[in-house]
Amino acid sequence: MLSPTLIQTFLGSLTGASANTIAAYRAGLTLFAQMAIDLNESCLQQFDVQLNKRKFAKATCQLYVTSLRRLLDHLDANEQLPPGFRRASAEAKLKAGLGKRGRSGYRHRVADPGLPRIVTYYDDEPLPEINEKDGPRRRLELLRSRAIMHTLYASAGRVSEVASLTRAMVADGRASEVLITGKGDKQRMLLLTSEAQEKIRAYCNARDDSYDALFISHRRGLGQALSRVSVWQAVKKATYALGLSKITSPHSFRHFRATQLLNEGIHRSFLLLVHLRSGTACGNGIRFVNEKKPHPLFFAYSFLELGEGIVHQLRHLPMDSIAPHPGAEFDEITFAVQFTKHFVGNGF
Repeated sequence: MLSPTLIQTFLGSLTGASANTIAAYRAGLTLFAQMAIDLNESCLQQFDVQLNKRKFAKATCQLYVTSLRRLLDHLDANEQLPPGFRRASAEAKLKAGLGKRGRSGYRHRVADPGLPRIVTYYDDEPLPEINEKDGPRRRLELLRSRAIMHTLYASAGRVSEVASLTRAMVADGRASEVLITGKGDKQRMLLLTSEAQEKIRAYCNARDDSYDALFISHRRGLGQALSRVSVWQAVKKATYALGLSKITSPHSFRHFRATQLLNEGIHRSFLLLVHLRSGTACGNGIRFVNEKKPHPLFFAYSFLELGEGIVHQLRHLPMDSIAPHPGAEFDEITFAVQFTKHFVGNGF
């Protein structure tokens, strides 16, 4: 059985992992410990069986099993596995137990083509008058919703990245490029359109507080940074009102923007969407066999990730207006921003 101390030691070793990943792994391993499954070569298989019996979603089952896999790798690397425990045998037993279920691939969810209407939904809603009942608070909340939707649409940022923005990072709406630290503790650039900047400025100008967070609560927990759930609820409110696809979420903005980039002419081979693993990008089924460790270069939009080989190809593309001349110093971030602006500067 796993002890809380062992779980904490393992989680503490995950340098560079996001807070969400650590929280998910903690939940999975705590559940494994509660199930009182022995740490033997059948533990992965038994854990998977118990998770499915409890009707967890398939993605949750895979995530929790992955947490146990990572723990076993940690124990194996530190020679702490039980005597006679063969790591490969544990994987073989899990694979045999999965049978026809196997591991399902990533299913790309096509964003509703009406998604931009979520942005205009809040833009078209009239601002409450100050003298109305609860007018000042409802006015701030509507201005906040407008700023959030424009930021999601302009930046294609992850909901956690957008929710964690501060007023200083966006300079109260004056900044058009925002450097953030996102998933995997990697730095990425978010671009803001002039419309997004305008909405952010309107929201900030209407506030008379000194709270650091850009998007804050104006109800209970006044001044606290808005949670991912609150952003999700704002998107869902417009989704239901407009009759859009029920699967629409803040993450849909990322898929929608990726589709726009493809339509703007960026070759599919250059897009590695959302989930970047060792040598494989699952988001749209593109696989780069020769890239063992992807290079975490992001275009101005945070969801555009490039592998090392693709970065090399981009350097030699015949685009004189944006590519550095042969032999020039190659600044990856600057080139990424210029490359993206070349395609999307006037189209979005």
